[in-house]
Amino acid sequence: MTKQFAIAVALAAIAATPALAQDGAVRSAHDAIVGGNYVKAEQLLTAERQIYPGNAEVLVNLAAVYTATGRQMQAATLYRQVLDQDAVLLDRGDKSVVSSHQIAKAGLGRISAYQTAAR
Repeated sequence: MTKQFAIAVALAAIAATPALAQDGAVRSAHDAIVGGNYVKAEQLLTAERQIYPGNAEVLVNLAAVYTATGRQMQAATLYRQVLDQDAVLLDRGDKSVVSSHQIAKAGLGRISAYQTAAR
């Protein structure tokens, strides 16, 4: 492994730490989203956002709630906020890891497709 690659891996691990730190409330919100309980998910995520206003994991999950409840413009605003920050690695429900920017771009793509279909 090259020295630069090792440093990049270490920096990525450090960047992912804040997203993993609030695992309890965000995981509960994720479970609520999967279960279709958007009211509970929004309550949990809104409370987390008060504590961690720039947390990418909170923002992408709250954007998912907004999208699912017909608030695409609010969701798009949150996805853009994520893109304005440095990318962080986030755990997904299937135990894989993905960049916060990948999630935000995919979310914006779904919103754009939905808006195009609605015309």
